[in-house]
Amino acid sequence: MQSIVNITTILFYIGALLCGGYAARIAGPNNLEHLTGNGSKLLGAHSLANPEFEVSTTCGDVLTGSHGRIEYTSGHAVGAEYCVWMVKSDLLSDFTFDILQMDVFGGTQEYLKLTTFNYGSSHVQNVRVNTLGKFKISGNLVIISFLTSSAALIYKRLFVLEYISMPVRDMDISNKSVQTCQPGIEGGQSAQFKHPATDVQYANREFTVVLFTPPNWVYDFMQSRFEIKTVGLDASCLDTVTTFSMNYNGFYPISRVLCNETTVRYDSSPIYVVVFQSDNATVGTGFSIKYDWGPEM
Repeated sequence: MQSIVNITTILFYIGALLCGGYAARIAGPNNLEHLTGNGSKLLGAHSLANPEFEVSTTCGDVLTGSHGRIEYTSGHAVGAEYCVWMVKSDLLSDFTFDILQMDVFGGTQEYLKLTTFNYGSSHVQNVRVNTLGKFKISGNLVIISFLTSSAALIYKRLFVLEYISMPVRDMDISNKSVQTCQPGIEGGQSAQFKHPATDVQYANREFTVVLFTPPNWVYDFMQSRFEIKTVGLDASCLDTVTTFSMNYNGFYPISRVLCNETTVRYDSSPIYVVVFQSDNATVGTGFSIKYDWGPEM
């Protein structure tokens, strides 16, 4: 039996390498346990209703499986790297995160934050993590932020995390909701995000979350510019867009809730989050965001 488990583990790591940096979903072993460094044991996969195992090796992935792993390695870089992931659930869920490894080689500071966003609320919960081990947090979506800051060359970063999510309550969130990460384009070029992407109306009970990050995940204190048009939202203002920005303690709302208007904001924060929520009544044509990273325009 031990040899079978070892073979399964080896195949898992081979599969992770073949992913090419993309989030890949694979079937997990019936009783999964990992013990890495001074980390703690992850709960066994046998407790999951759907024991799929999802693996991410690059920044910006969105993990949707009930059980997964982030195994991130980054090499030489100067400055502050802001690597983020999203873990989502269509249900209100309890997420258990097991932080197995956080190593940065080179003179630097490191930060790990877990931030939850919930449908029906404009508030967030921020948890700053300084040690290895397990952390439990509840919500519909969790943003994981692994941040390193250094004025000198960093030789290598290693970050390993595993999680399971256990549903608590059905939230009846639309499957047309979008969760995505939009890195900036180098050279100060502008880009646009539109939701819905095509000329159709958005759905009832949407919970769409969009992360805007600096180019190549490296923040050099450049200004970002966001022009948000929400004129396509329902005129009753029951469907709303809320904006958040990051500092070293987590994400916080940075402006009033938007509906049926256009606003332009310059922001010096490293990461910018837009949350769109719709109720179960009238719908509209959505919202659009034009953004760039560079000098103020």
